[in-house]
Amino acid sequence: MDKQTTRAFAAGLFTASLALLFYSQTTSSPETTDKAMIEKLQEKDYVVLSTKEYEQLQSKTDQLSKAKETKAKTVNSKESNEQYYTLRITPGMDSSEIGETLEKAGMIKSAEEFNSFLTKNDYAEKIQVGEHKIYSSMTMKQIAVVLTTN
Repeated sequence: MDKQTTRAFAAGLFTASLALLFYSQTTSSPETTDKAMIEKLQEKDYVVLSTKEYEQLQSKTDQLSKAKETKAKTVNSKESNEQYYTLRITPGMDSSEIGETLEKAGMIKSAEEFNSFLTKNDYAEKIQVGEHKIYSSMTMKQIAVVLTTN
């Protein structure tokens, strides 16, 4: 390219830039009212709240979370009053020994009935070695599930 072509190209770019600047300055952008913006947002499934509505919603949310925390504390205090026994199962321990141990600890009424339940429902072969926390309010099925999971 020679000098004249380069200058002509530069002049064309400069003219195009001036035309764009003039256009952007003379045309006004459409003013959107608050109502129009809210309607557009609602059409797209957005929820629009005023500051007052937001603050009311926030206070209700805070109240509900405080109530939930209070309820959780109440449940935890009930659980802490409940009697439990930590059962330690060693390798080679069979379901009848486990039943006798739980009966002596007062967690179940009958070791024979518990052993029969474990055998009948195929829990006896799935008992896991380790420590298991057993609560006095648990049913035989709940105890069996605890004993067969880690």
